Amino acid sequence: MKVTPFHLLVAMLAGWLNSEQQKVIDYLNQENRVLRKRLGGRCIRFSEGLTRDARDDARAVNRHTCAPAQRPCLDQEISRDLER
Repeated sequence: MKVTPFHLLVAMLAGWLNSEQQKVIDYLNQENRVLRKRLGGRCIRFSEGLTRDARDDARAVNRHTCAPAQRPCLDQEISRDLER
């Protein structure tokens, strides 16, 4: 297969997008660590609408790829909501 300049451009663009996404993910992980530290182990009570939104997002994304220990309070609310 012949590599054209277009292929190189697409590969460079994909690499740049990947690095930008990784920066956002790293920032959000750090923000979550700070917020969890501020909470000090307390659970946040989510409204029914937020719980429903989180449940729908969890169905769209494979929940098992994320460590459940990182979101125990939300998991409990989603589980209660799914049992209804």
